[in-house]
Amino acid sequence: PTGTKWVFNIKQDEQGHIVEYHAHLVAQGFSQIPGMDFWDAYAPVAHIESIYAISGLAATLDWEIHVVDVKSAFLNSEIPVDQPAYVAQPSGHVVKGKENWVWLLHKALYGLCQSAFLWYQKLKEILITLGFKLCPSNPCVFFCCTKKGTVIITSHVDDLGLFASSKSNLSKHVVISDKEEISQLLGMTVTQDRAAHTISFNQSLYIDSIVEHLTQPHTTLEEQSKMVKVPYQSAVGSIMHATVMTRPDISHACQCVAQFMQNPGEAHWTAVKQIIWYLKGTRNLSLTLGGASKSFDVTAWSDSDFAGHPDHGCCKSQDLLYYMQLIAILKTVGAGYWALYYTGDQLWLQL
Repeated sequence: PTGTKWVFNIKQDEQGHIVEYHAHLVAQGFSQIPGMDFWDAYAPVAHIESIYAISGLAATLDWEIHVVDVKSAFLNSEIPVDQPAYVAQPSGHVVKGKENWVWLLHKALYGLCQSAFLWYQKLKEILITLGFKLCPSNPCVFFCCTKKGTVIITSHVDDLGLFASSKSNLSKHVVISDKEEISQLLGMTVTQDRAAHTISFNQSLYIDSIVEHLTQPHTTLEEQSKMVKVPYQSAVGSIMHATVMTRPDISHACQCVAQFMQNPGEAHWTAVKQIIWYLKGTRNLSLTLGGASKSFDVTAWSDSDFAGHPDHGCCKSQDLLYYMQLIAILKTVGAGYWALYYTGDQLWLQL
């Protein structure tokens, strides 16, 4: 049987205030054996580009935007009879005289490798039954178009984004309350300005957590740079997340420091800390989408330098984010075509 463990968590709102105390019984899925304890484990999530594109569209059209956190989402999905899952009795709830007995799960428990897959299949089944269709370019975007309006749902595990042309149209499909108006999504603080037809995403709390965990405010930069072991990879990964989600302004700097993950030096660590301190000083910057324009054409810009890397001569491409091209280009026009190729990968947004 798979082991179990109690996990305790504190849920906070967008201001960092404590909202709830959680106690979850989870399975120790790391001990499961593929092909014996589970089969399918992959579960897709909505691309962040999809969420931004739909959010910008909804803000421009002044749609209703809500977010729903499905309570105990995984427990809503059933475990197939032909793929049974057994877990050990949890600590504190072992039946006296039956210490060697195990539990046969009927529902997917958090921690099981297959739980996310089973929940996605359950969610898809429910939404299709309600009349929704899957977006051809993203299996986690569902839409329902009728004469009375349109409803779009994005799913990121148990976080659902709901976008509807009217509140009455939305309430036909899900039960909503004023508390569910979008204010936080995927750890980001979200602000919808109905008058300006915009929606803004901010990660100030996430940036604060980076500063708290990856810097030492009581020491100087010189003292920190002499650390024998520094969390370089962890720091770069943290700022990469901010880059992808809400802070494209640091994408070039992040791409530069990410080149030295294998063997970073003191200069590279100093550069990473400078990026973190820049994020701290600009923590209130938001990514704002939408506006008064009613044009919904996908527009992209691309550019490239020529042999800009001093070591191997590879070019750097840019289509809002920065990429290191994988081959050395002999002419500037070739580098430009490669940049255009990378940008073309985003054409799926038109679907």
